[in-house]
Amino acid sequence: MPHSRPARRRYLDTLADVAHCPALGRIAMGGANCVRVLDSGNDYNEIKSDAVDLDANQAVEKVGWTRDGQVREMAGMGQGWA
Repeated sequence: MPHSRPARRRYLDTLADVAHCPALGRIAMGGANCVRVLDSGNDYNEIKSDAVDLDANQAVEKVGWTRDGQVREMAGMGQGWA
């Protein structure tokens, strides 16, 4: 049986897009069916409260921020994607 990675790390295997927000000092990374946000300070720790997990049949293809960082944007495809 093949080794299964934890779901929270699977997005790194299928990283689709990365976006930096200088106003907040954060980096959004999208891949598989999730978006993870990192603090772009010295430690690059994940900000777990900003994570977005979609249904398994959906995929994140693009991430972005507004200039002021007030809105994080995502785009993707999959069944039920609006």
